[in-house]
Amino acid sequence: MAWAASWRAPLANLLPVLYLLAIVSVLSALFLHTGYAPRTTVGWGVGSHILFSLLSYSILGIAALQALALALLIHRLKHRRLHGLVAAMPPLQTMEDLLFRLIWTGELLLTLSIVTGALFLEDMFAQHLAHKTVLSIVAWLLFAVLLLGRSRLGWRGNTAVKWTVAGFALLILAYFGSKLVLELVLHRPAW
Repeated sequence: MAWAASWRAPLANLLPVLYLLAIVSVLSALFLHTGYAPRTTVGWGVGSHILFSLLSYSILGIAALQALALALLIHRLKHRRLHGLVAAMPPLQTMEDLLFRLIWTGELLLTLSIVTGALFLEDMFAQHLAHKTVLSIVAWLLFAVLLLGRSRLGWRGNTAVKWTVAGFALLILAYFGSKLVLELVLHRPAW
């Protein structure tokens, strides 16, 4: 997704990081075997929820990486160290604009994910998904406040970086934290 988006937006500084993460993910899947067996059939409702969840998580993950790149650029500009990696980065305004386009897209997809989850989730408490839902909604609220702060109060720079990273951290906690608690602490399958 980032490679395709890089044709229209300046994502070249993120591609090496994303490629490295993709390589680590593929190698992990090949060599680290677990007892996990994915479902082979899901209804279209649950399938759409999974698709929107993966897309929103991916886009907001790219936004978090973009926010970290933005933080590096801001730090280097403040300390007048404009050599190396920073010299290859797009201008600050371009990077901020890209960050907020990614957040808008991710927020829309996260909205669709939450709505489809609410519509097609049979019993949130029986499936042990309450904490995942609550954390996802709190992340959605963080991103919504950030977007509102950007449009009404002109939030940008380090403020945008902190809110973006905090929102994505909540999404990580929603998925991996719930998986960790269910499987390792409570010894229950995550599905």
